[in-house]
Amino acid sequence: MSNRTWDKMTEDERRAFNNHLWDTSGQVDKEMINRYREQGISMYGSHPDYPGEVIEAAPDGCHFIVQRENDCFIRVHEVVINDRW
Repeated sequence: MSNRTWDKMTEDERRAFNNHLWDTSGQVDKEMINRYREQGISMYGSHPDYPGEVIEAAPDGCHFIVQRENDCFIRVHEVVINDRW
């Protein structure tokens, strides 16, 4: 979700979105993943094969270890992840 979309949401929509995230904590939301890929948006999270690292799942299916610098994620290097998010 872009900041632009978040800014246009009502308080009730934001609350519903946050509740959805809490409800799906630890689960894979395949619909959300497909929407992000279709829109060309990377997703960020963790993966048990790379503990302590932030992983970017790019829309093209590539995965990268990233580091946060200010308000940006910088790709450190590409990694292989056998399962799909």
